Amino acid sequence: MSYDNPERISYSFPAEAFGAATITKYIQGPKGKRGRVRHVSASATVSFVGTNSAAAVQVGVAGALTQFANMPMGAAGAGTPAGSSVQASDYASGLTGSNPQALPFSYINAGQQVVVTLLAATGGVPAGAADVYIEIDWF
Repeated sequence: MSYDNPERISYSFPAEAFGAATITKYIQGPKGKRGRVRHVSASATVSFVGTNSAAAVQVGVAGALTQFANMPMGAAGAGTPAGSSVQASDYASGLTGSNPQALPFSYINAGQQVVVTLLAATGGVPAGAADVYIEIDWF
């Protein structure tokens, strides 16, 4: 595999209820390969609510939890409704370290564990659940 012909793997975290409680997941890439987060999406299955801050999908590494993505599920007081989706991609913007106008890209080092934080909303009566998908190119 090379950068021109990566091994693309999609990771799914279905029915994650992170509107009111933060959830942490981990991704370990193929042995000896570097990676690049290509796409992150979340389809709300339960409306997201939070009056002080919105829930978010964060993709990074230990010590830098938003190194690759920090995708809010709406805004404070205006969360993503059930049936809607939020997306961030390296080809349409929204991913930290992957903006082609602000090189260099931020790569996952070989052997490095990726931390996926499904960050809870705050304020009021926080709620929300989503199917979360993360696509990574490994080379």
